[in-house]
Amino acid sequence: MSALRSSSTGEDTKEELAELRSQFEHLADTVQSMAASRSADIRAAVRDGLKSLGEHGGDAFAHARDTAERVASDTQETISRNPLTAVLIALGVGLVLGLVTRSVTRE
Repeated sequence: MSALRSSSTGEDTKEELAELRSQFEHLADTVQSMAASRSADIRAAVRDGLKSLGEHGGDAFAHARDTAERVASDTQETISRNPLTAVLIALGVGLVLGLVTRSVTRE
């Protein structure tokens, strides 16, 4: 009887191992399909984010360019209306920068 029980237990173990192997294969397939789905979602999110960044970055760059052009134009007009003042300001700034760099190089 022990031989019959041993044979039966061996068969049960083989069947359980086969069932376990089947479940693991199913689990691996499920994880793989989930990973592929998440990968596609992540790629789409990154693509959308980069597109949005490009659109907003272009707007910010255009705004910065417009502001710089406006400041340059205003500065040019001010210099044209007050050339002596502009020269004196430039002379003062140059003098201050010269004194600052001169004191820094001595230390």
